[in-house]
Amino acid sequence: MSDLYPTDAVQRSLPGEIAAPYSRCLSTEIRSVEALRGEVDRYLEALRAKGKTDAFLDLDTAEKVGAGCRRLIDLLEASGSEAAHHAVQAAVTYFELEDDAEADGSVIGFDDDLQVVEATFKALGWSDGGVLS
Repeated sequence: MSDLYPTDAVQRSLPGEIAAPYSRCLSTEIRSVEALRGEVDRYLEALRAKGKTDAFLDLDTAEKVGAGCRRLIDLLEASGSEAAHHAVQAAVTYFELEDDAEADGSVIGFDDDLQVVEATFKALGWSDGGVLS
């Protein structure tokens, strides 16, 4: 893990157009790992339903981001670190933002979400376990 607080390390590693909406995802109120898992699952369900009628939705990348978020949550549960919790929660919150750096409904709508998840793994010094490949 970097000498910076993990959320600071994530934010500094992101391009400005992603860092700005990421900063809106930072919260001092902690949500449980169960709540975070539920949020990821519900958002993916909604995206799968939307993907049936929206040809522009990049569901493959959304699934990668969702798998990355789940992996982060699993590692968070094992670590128990409050600093890691803030970083993982911010990544999950960013994933749920439909109108972030790239609107989720566009053909590249989840590329920025993927960058946030990758930056979170890196800032925490965790392996993604191959889910982002």
